[in-house]
Amino acid sequence: MATAYRMLPQYKNKVVQDLSWCISSPGLLAKRKPCIVSDSWCIKQHQQRLGWLSDLDQNPQPLITWLTHNKRDPLGIYFELLIEF
Repeated sequence: MATAYRMLPQYKNKVVQDLSWCISSPGLLAKRKPCIVSDSWCIKQHQQRLGWLSDLDQNPQPLITWLTHNKRDPLGIYFELLIEF
């Protein structure tokens, strides 16, 4: 699975890059039994959103606004907000 992560598109905007990583990061959820989502499901979700992520990279303001209005400091909350967006 690590190979798939290295093949993720690179976005110029950090928050878009973070969102892309969050969508495609099943390894963070796989340790829970039963598994919440499968690796293949996460990959499919990411592939279906490549165009949306590319558009966000060109205009990241909706994501930035979302994160700003829901700002919390812990990394887990940041990850949760990215997934919720």
